[in-house]
Amino acid sequence: MGDFITAALPWVVIGLAAAFFCAARIKRKGEEYERNYMTVGMCIGMCIGTALGSTGIINLGLGISLGVLAGEIIGMNIREKN
Repeated sequence: MGDFITAALPWVVIGLAAAFFCAARIKRKGEEYERNYMTVGMCIGMCIGTALGSTGIINLGLGISLGVLAGEIIGMNIREKN
């Protein structure tokens, strides 16, 4: 059971990240364009996840995928109105 969770978790995280990205890109009529920092958050999160994975604290694949997801969520919440 543990091997299955370890193998499936990165795919689940990738699916959640894709769903968050698609939901954030939907623009409704009459709304003002909001600039967010998802890309910056994903890059920084991936760097932190890679660092944690390479030190052996967590698995490298899990570190990268969870770091990207966490960075994306943080970047979505930092918004700047144009």
